[in-house]
Amino acid sequence: MLLALALLVFALILGMELPGLLKNRLYKEARVFVILFLLGVYLVLAQLYQWPMPNPLSDLYSILDARANNA
Repeated sequence: MLLALALLVFALILGMELPGLLKNRLYKEARVFVILFLLGVYLVLAQLYQWPMPNPLSDLYSILDARANNA
């Protein structure tokens, strides 16, 4: 049920935003929109299906911890 609702919302967003960008020949903006849109779709699907999501802060924690130990 949630998957169908998410796909419906994504289809509505895509149907409302992308044609206007292409009509006005904003191809670079359309490319960025599609990339961010697909990232959003992935994050929603990862949340629904409980896929492992990368945590960018874990690398930062290890870097900061290494610097704290050296100081």
